[in-house]
Amino acid sequence: MDGFYASEMDEHKILMVQPLVSFLMSVKNDSPKLAQCLESLANQTYKNIEAIVVLDSASLRAQARVKIAAQKNSMFRIITNPTPKNLSRSLNLGISYCNGDFIARIDADDICSLDRIATQVECITSLGEEFALVGSRAKGIYFDKNDEMLTVVTQRDFFQTNPIIHPSILVRRRVLENFRYNEKFRYSQDYELWTRIIQHHKFAILNRELIEFDVRHRNPKYVLSQEFYFLSANLKLLFTSCADSNSELSFTGFIKQLYINFIKQKNLAKNWIKLITGQF
Repeated sequence: MDGFYASEMDEHKILMVQPLVSFLMSVKNDSPKLAQCLESLANQTYKNIEAIVVLDSASLRAQARVKIAAQKNSMFRIITNPTPKNLSRSLNLGISYCNGDFIARIDADDICSLDRIATQVECITSLGEEFALVGSRAKGIYFDKNDEMLTVVTQRDFFQTNPIIHPSILVRRRVLENFRYNEKFRYSQDYELWTRIIQHHKFAILNRELIEFDVRHRNPKYVLSQEFYFLSANLKLLFTSCADSNSELSFTGFIKQLYINFIKQKNLAKNWIKLITGQF
């Protein structure tokens, strides 16, 4: 990284060698960490950044926090979703306003390390055009630590789980513009998107905690809804992979994963019944 920031460069020259990065976030409720989140974007060591903030039925307090940040720093651009209450729709709207070569996701209740963008831009540019996305680890989420600086993610890694932490990603804008979020998915929209992109591009995860992830307790309805949409996207991935002659999924593997999906759907149905009857 030392060579990336030559001390004799003035700020204008630095901006010329740094590709523009667009932060993309949707704001609804007033998260206790919203002010810290916005501050972590404004204080990045990487300087050529804009931040597209989409207000999706945002509370008055949340709107006020965002407007204060925008008054302090011109990097923030505020967009209001005219058809609100849908994260996928808000993110797609925000993509249309992004000018960066890369788009970095962040959620209103997560906080970036100050070197996050500098680290991820250096990583993805060194990997080359075949890599569309670089994620990271997050403080608050356990993972098996290893000595490798980077983990390359393949389609196989998505057959049972989502290995990508949504607010940690840096993705090439042209790729995200091409695929976009599926607006029918109100939950697990990130997983559904990754399962489509991974069929055409490569992903990598930096084994560094570049964000602090919000780990507050989620209500049962939210958790079950996430699982429902996840299993729907997972089922589509399994059938698509089975039909693809170049897929990493064998027919035997397909049957095994299909059975696992079936068991999860069965357990999900039981949990929905428990929730409805007040036993969850």
